[in-house]
Amino acid sequence: MDPAVLLDVPLIDATTMEGDLPGPGGAAEGAGGGLGGVDAFVLYERGRVEQRVVHELDRVEARRTEREMQLMAQRYAVYAQNTAAPVPFEQFVEYMRRLTGGQ
Repeated sequence: MDPAVLLDVPLIDATTMEGDLPGPGGAAEGAGGGLGGVDAFVLYERGRVEQRVVHELDRVEARRTEREMQLMAQRYAVYAQNTAAPVPFEQFVEYMRRLTGGQ
């Protein structure tokens, strides 16, 4: 909703609605009867629901591969710190993929 539209509309005066509310016997109440259970006024605006794919399969797979390489880089850093003669990163990645059954 546009807030500017709401600012131009006068506020709802609940006392003017008291005469329109049914009383306990089904008849309209007078001026001294109170609000008769009206707790809120609901504003409703029609709209539509959209459904679409946010991420395509190619983007999801590319992001998965990127995360996998970041994890491999972290593992390689630990391996390289604890080994006197570490193998190159590419060889490490190939070995880890074979070890874990990856691609």
